[in-house]
Amino acid sequence: MAKSQPVRDWGDANRKMEAEGCCRNCGGEQELQRAHLVPRRYDPLVRGPRGARLRYVPAAAICPLCLWCHADFDRGNLSLLGKLFVSELRYAIRVLGKHRARRRLGGRRLG
Repeated sequence: MAKSQPVRDWGDANRKMEAEGCCRNCGGEQELQRAHLVPRRYDPLVRGPRGARLRYVPAAAICPLCLWCHADFDRGNLSLLGKLFVSELRYAIRVLGKHRARRRLGGRRLG
């Protein structure tokens, strides 16, 4: 039996997506997705309404990317290092450490 995905609080991440409205890499406005800058397993556990446990997705943990750029990022074929806000870079370094964050965000298969 497949594991179900935990319930996530996307509120802040969704507000960030709506505010930016385009792909951070190519500027496209179609097929926007919330790309996790750090793996989802690092989304912190919090207590939601009525005491339910859920995973909170901080705004600094995601970057708006179109479907195609998101796929390239997940494959390690796209570097986001020059396109991130300082808060996003700091979050990734705090969660992953400097070297792992650089490897994940810098495009593992590039140069």
